[in-house]
Amino acid sequence: MSHDRINSYQPFSTPDRHIASQFLEFLESLKEEFCRIHKKNRTIAAQITEMKRNIAKQKLLSFIGRYKKG
Repeated sequence: MSHDRINSYQPFSTPDRHIASQFLEFLESLKEEFCRIHKKNRTIAAQITEMKRNIAKQKLLSFIGRYKKG
């Protein structure tokens, strides 16, 4: 490789830079989508936990009601 070619060497050609840029944009959109899904999953998990608490509370109150009667 001549000295001139070494000095003008660029690791990526312009089309490669464009592809790399598009790929980075794609990765960023994936990251945003995963964050959105994760947030939605956490919301659903919190709702399920709350429903389980309510069911447990209802069962406990029902048990106490039967215990007082019996």
